[in-house]
Amino acid sequence: MPAPSLSARDYLVLWYAWQQRFMSLRQYGRLFWPQASQRAARDRLDTLRTAGLLTAERFQVGRDRTLYLSTRQGNKSLVEAGLLEPALATDYRRRKQDMTLNLDHDLRVTDLRIALEESGAIPLSWISDHQLRQTRGSAGPYTRFPDGLFEWEAGGVLRKGLLEFENSWYNRDRWPKILLRLRANYGDRHVFMVCRTPERVLSATAAIHATKVFADKPQGLCVAAFPDVDQKGLNAGFRDLEGRLFEAGACTVSGA
Repeated sequence: MPAPSLSARDYLVLWYAWQQRFMSLRQYGRLFWPQASQRAARDRLDTLRTAGLLTAERFQVGRDRTLYLSTRQGNKSLVEAGLLEPALATDYRRRKQDMTLNLDHDLRVTDLRIALEESGAIPLSWISDHQLRQTRGSAGPYTRFPDGLFEWEAGGVLRKGLLEFENSWYNRDRWPKILLRLRANYGDRHVFMVCRTPERVLSATAAIHATKVFADKPQGLCVAAFPDVDQKGLNAGFRDLEGRLFEAGACTVSGA
């Protein structure tokens, strides 16, 4: 079968697969086929998979049973289009077991990314955890790799954000280490902390406040729950450490 002619959307499909390491049919549908049936998304993804530009793995548990992954051939197409550095053409997952340890966390981070981009985060500004880890060989011992870096525009100004998703609870001793490293490495970015549940938002905010890492800049970190961010992105009702509401369009916080 001849190789398919690739559209701009196809290149984005391949780019997201490389950046996020794997994507589900549901996520691809939300991103690129929001008005179409799941069948339309599956047919195109299967065409790319048959051509060797994507591969797929099947899981027996979880919300998303079939996941699409990048391949060497797909990465090569990204290189030829100028979207990926040639040295990264061979960077793709080779073993199914490499995906299982943080599978739930990583899929939820992709959900958050999609929601943030739907609400104003600039897609091409996104730098994934996977991209950041390409520099781990030169990273210092106090480096913290967040779940994503991104930009959005507010009031005609480009703003910088950072996503940190707490899928499993951080204990009291872990909070200071995470926050200090985030602030040391990404002090110019607004921190968006997402907790698994609304109930956890309250205790996590108290734990963050107790570290005093953001005591001089309480508006620099805001917290919200995954269900809200998954639906509304930047407009999910994030609140800073003093309880003020974050407003993405104005990049301000307002009183409760």
